[in-house]
Amino acid sequence: MKSKLDKYWGDPEKMNYLIFYANVLDPRDKFEYMPFQLNALYGDKKGAAFFLKVKSCLTELFVDYVSSYPDCVGGSSNTTFTSGASMECGNSENRPVSRFKADLKKKKLESGQVGVKKSELDIYLVESIIEEDGDFDILRWWKLNSERFPILSKMARDVLSVPISTVASESTFSTSGRVLDCFRSS
Repeated sequence: MKSKLDKYWGDPEKMNYLIFYANVLDPRDKFEYMPFQLNALYGDKKGAAFFLKVKSCLTELFVDYVSSYPDCVGGSSNTTFTSGASMECGNSENRPVSRFKADLKKKKLESGQVGVKKSELDIYLVESIIEEDGDFDILRWWKLNSERFPILSKMARDVLSVPISTVASESTFSTSGRVLDCFRSS
């Protein structure tokens, strides 16, 4: 039994990252507990390095989804701008506060802080986690929040879906040959 555990959980480099993506796409967990869990399983150094790898691979997967669904990109729901046009009434250039704001905006522009877009993934991860509830339905949560996170909801739909198999339950963890009955032989 230990060999089975080591086979699937022993080396994080050989693991399927979908299990970590599913953890992040659970609004009750996100990245809240993952660093602690990975450090407990693999030690501080290896756990921290693997956490960064999971995070970068998740971002890469999100970028792939953004390119796959260009019709979902561009709405106000998936990006937030830190800069923006403000509605001005009258001439406010002479006010001292406006000059300070203009100077601050200029400094932010020079340092690259103005106009930075936040992706859906960044917005989702910054939001606080949802409290544990006994009858929480994660797929329902993503369905209800699909307008706020259109691309992430598609990603969650794909990652959290349960693949159906017609493999006989006897052969699930069996190392022997295939087991076929009359229902699975055709």
